[in-house]
This record gives sequence, structure tokens and C-alpha cells, in this order.
Amino acid sequence: MESPPKPKRAVAWSGVGAAVGAVCWMTMPWLQIVTFGSRPYVGTVYDIGSLLGLGLLLAGVAGLSTVIGRPGRTGRVALGATGLGLCCLGVLAAESVAAYVAAGFVPVPATGGDPAGLVRTWLAITGYALALSGTGLIGVVLHRRPDPSAVTVALCLLTPVVPVLVVLAGTTLPLPVWMVVVRTSALVLPFGVAWVALGRVVRVATTGRT
Repeated sequence: MESPPKPKRAVAWSGVGAAVGAVCWMTMPWLQIVTFGSRPYVGTVYDIGSLLGLGLLLAGVAGLSTVIGRPGRTGRVALGATGLGLCCLGVLAAESVAAYVAAGFVPVPATGGDPAGLVRTWLAITGYALALSGTGLIGVVLHRRPDPSAVTVALCLLTPVVPVLVVLAGTTLPLPVWMVVVRTSALVLPFGVAWVALGRVVRVATTGRT
């Protein structure tokens, strides 16, 4: 079988990268808790994995935009919001990596006295809101296309819905459970699964192979 041209191969690999990046970004907070316990840290080695995962996800957004072709207004908003949200989260991850490197590759515990903490919190909220809502809109765009993948569309549409439901139900959760939800990627699990599926969409649309 003749191999696809180099541009198509690059797009196909961006789909693979999106799937790998989603898994990487989703697992890093869990690995940090397993390694360091419940104490919060400003920067650890796992932030490098998070930054790498976000970079691969951004490549996946670019690959998906190529596959969609002419996405229309909704598609442009969806891809732009997702990409901007990932960039916001990437800024936070890069800052954590910088703190870890500046400390001589030693984990940096959080002291609770950071005057820029509120800014980081709002940047994180903005990043998550844009990335999740943008992925939900990607589901709308895919649903309008011929022969959409029902599973992928459903995962994308669930991406912004599940976190909202969990937050609304947060008052009924035991405090230890709620802290785990807040400090890990549990809230955005549908996002990660959706981007694994979207990565497959990019690869299949480019190469015809799963």
C-alpha cells in the first residue's frame, strides 16, 4: 500500500499525538498523588508530563481542523475555544515546570502564600471552561457531518455536561471525595476520552487505517 504524502502523515500523527496527549495529561495528577500524597505542590516532574500532553493535544486540534476542512462558524468557534483553553492550561503547566527546574529538579511544595494564586485560579477556570465547551461544540460540528461517529459525538457532547453535573452535586459528596475530584483530572475524564476518540477520527480520516 502506498504511504500517504508527508503532510497527510503529519496530520495522521497529530491524531495519534492527541490520543497520547490526552492520556498523558489525564494521568499526571493521579501519578502525582500516588507519589507525593495529598500535599499540593507548585511544581513536580509530573508537570513536565502535563505540559507535554497539552502540547500534543494542541497538535491534535490543528490536525482536526485540517480534517474538518471548512468547519463553518460553529467549527471555528469550537476549535478556537478548545485551542485557547489548552493554551491557558499550558501557561500554568509551563509555570509549574519552570518552578521545578529553577528548584534544581526538586519538587516544590505549595506554601499557600502566593499572591498570584487568584490569577492562576481564574486562568485555570477559564482554560477548562474554554477547552470543555469547545470540545462539546466539536461534537455538534461532527454530528452535522455525513456518517458521524455516534460514540465520538456523544463523548464530545458529554465533555462539558459531566463536570457541571459533578460540581452541582459537589455539596452532597463527602469532603475527602470532593478533594480528590478537585485535585485530579476526574472532572475532565470525558474530555480525555473524547480526545482519544477524536485522535482516532483524525488518523482514520487521513490514512483510512484505525
